[in-house]
Amino acid sequence: MNKYHISKPKTHSKQLQTISVSALLNLICGVYDNSKKKGISSHSHDSATFGALVHAILDRLINGDDPSDRNYSRVLFSSSIPSSSKALIPSKSSSLFEDAKLVAVSAFDRLSQKYEFVLSEYSVSTYGVRGTIDLIAFDRESGGLVVVDFKTNLHSNYRGVSMRSCYQTMIYAMLLHGNEVWRKRHHVLPECSHVVTLTWNQPSKLNNDQFGHNSVSINTHRIGFYSEEAVQLQSKITSTLRNLAHLPPAPLGVNA
Repeated sequence: MNKYHISKPKTHSKQLQTISVSALLNLICGVYDNSKKKGISSHSHDSATFGALVHAILDRLINGDDPSDRNYSRVLFSSSIPSSSKALIPSKSSSLFEDAKLVAVSAFDRLSQKYEFVLSEYSVSTYGVRGTIDLIAFDRESGGLVVVDFKTNLHSNYRGVSMRSCYQTMIYAMLLHGNEVWRKRHHVLPECSHVVTLTWNQPSKLNNDQFGHNSVSINTHRIGFYSEEAVQLQSKITSTLRNLAHLPPAPLGVNA
C-alpha cells in the first residue's frame, strides 16, 4: 500500500503543552454545536458514532484490511472512535456497524481510484497545535500530495462544505507544511487540501441492484495552497495562533 515508505512518527512522553485543532477551530469559528444534527434513514442512529465508525473502518481498509472481513474487530479499538461513542456501539452494533461498513466500503472502492494512499490517521503537532489528519495521499489526477479530511453527511442532499471544514483542512495542511520532522524525513509537501464529503444515500431511494456501490455519494472541495481562498484561510489561522503567542512563521508565503 505504501510504496513511499513513509512511516508514522514516534511519540514521546515529554511534549510541549499544545491545543487541539478542535480548540483552535472554536477560537476561529465559534463553538460547534452538533446537537441539531439529524440521524440517518429510519434507524435513528447516533450521528457522531456513525461518523466515527465510518472513519475508523476507512482507516482499516486503507491500511490493508480485507473488505470481505465481516468482523473488523480492530475498528472498535481505533483511536479515532471517542470513548463516549465506543460505549454506544455494543447495543447498536447490528444496524449501526453494518450501515457504517456499507458506506465505508463503497467509499473506499471509489477513493482508491481517486487517490494513491500514503498514510491515514496521521498525528501531527506543529505551532503548538496537535491534530490527526484523516488521509495523506497522492492525487492520481494531479500527481501532487494532498491532505484529505473526510466528512460524513447524513442528509440526502449535498449543500457544500462549511467554513469550519475549510478552516480545518487548511489547518491540517499548514501543520504538515510547517512540521520539521515531516520535512526532513519525507521531502515532499502537500500542494492542496481536500474536504471529501461522504453523503449517505438512503436505501429507500435506491433499488436492491443499485444500493451496493451507490450507497454513498462523494463530493470533493479542493483548496489549492496559493488560491485566493487559501490565502484568506491561512491569514485568519496565522493571526489566531499569534494571538495565542504560538507565533508561527507566516505559512506558505502568506503575510498575516
